[in-house]
Amino acid sequence: MKLRGVFTAYCSPITSLVLVILSTRFGLPAAPAEETGSMPEWSGIRNVKMQGDLKVFWNVSGHDNDLNERAAVAHGFELVDLLNTYSDYPGSQQEQIVPDGRNPWNKPPFFERIIRRNVGAMRGLSIFVHDIELDFEEDLDKLWNDPAMRAASRATSRKGFRDAYYREWASWYTQPCLWAKQKYPKTPVGIYGPQPFRRDYWGIEGKDAKQIDGTHKTDAELWKYIDPTVDFCIASIYCFYDDPGSVYYMAANIEENYGRMRQLGNKPVYAYVWLRYHNSNAELKNKELDDYLVEAMAVLPFFCGARGLVLGLGAQWAGALLPHLAVVHAQPRTCCGPIEQGRSSQTGYG
Repeated sequence: MKLRGVFTAYCSPITSLVLVILSTRFGLPAAPAEETGSMPEWSGIRNVKMQGDLKVFWNVSGHDNDLNERAAVAHGFELVDLLNTYSDYPGSQQEQIVPDGRNPWNKPPFFERIIRRNVGAMRGLSIFVHDIELDFEEDLDKLWNDPAMRAASRATSRKGFRDAYYREWASWYTQPCLWAKQKYPKTPVGIYGPQPFRRDYWGIEGKDAKQIDGTHKTDAELWKYIDPTVDFCIASIYCFYDDPGSVYYMAANIEENYGRMRQLGNKPVYAYVWLRYHNSNAELKNKELDDYLVEAMAVLPFFCGARGLVLGLGAQWAGALLPHLAVVHAQPRTCCGPIEQGRSSQTGYG
């Protein structure tokens, strides 16, 4: 069965929603455009029509960036300020911010200066996204037994140390968000990196709630400190495998983040998508996604609680592919929450 048939079946009770999936290649050549010199044309792509609080964002950079941004806006996209927050490009990375992954109290002395400078160089577009992706030690017993770490935390108990540790790591995200809000007070701010439920390909399937919490409890523990400083949550659903399970992966990750965000309030979830296979897959890296996965990326997030879709594409591929698009017509605030039919609250879709 084609995916559009599945989506149509779920659409039937939502009378205000019409989804049109554009699954053609818009006349693209078989070889990537950067290899053939042939570029697709915006004139062959229908406008994106979003209503209410549904959004679609253009976050594609590279060759002819200004031209493509103007065309994207004319076609219904909003634009994204995406910042590599810890970089020091003006200083040739001499003051690049590099966390040690162990001690969150060990910020470099130039932390605020570099980030404020980077924030100030942005444009103040439709949304502002900090790209902050970092890993840190989560063996709290080992850290608690380090006298220097205990002293830095000023904690007198294991629980106090745990709270202080995650709260301080959260400040590596929250302070940049607050500084962006100060600079662009009318622009919604979010982060690409931490999520209430971190991206997980197999983490839900066949597991009960206790097992899921064991894997993902610290996601929520960190996010509770981040949430007050952001205006939306980003859930990344970049695709790794040419496998029908990838559709389940997209749905589950959006829905789990939607559920955790609802526990904290009503801030929107935006899905970040890329229309090529992730470069961590040695066999498929940077190849165009198969049609059924593109269709799923374009539509499925809206059925699992997302209020927006962010189209991202690496600079080296800019101009090589103009995407399949979902044209969504919806009355304000009628679309969409997680699908209830056949749904398990903890294990995704049955």
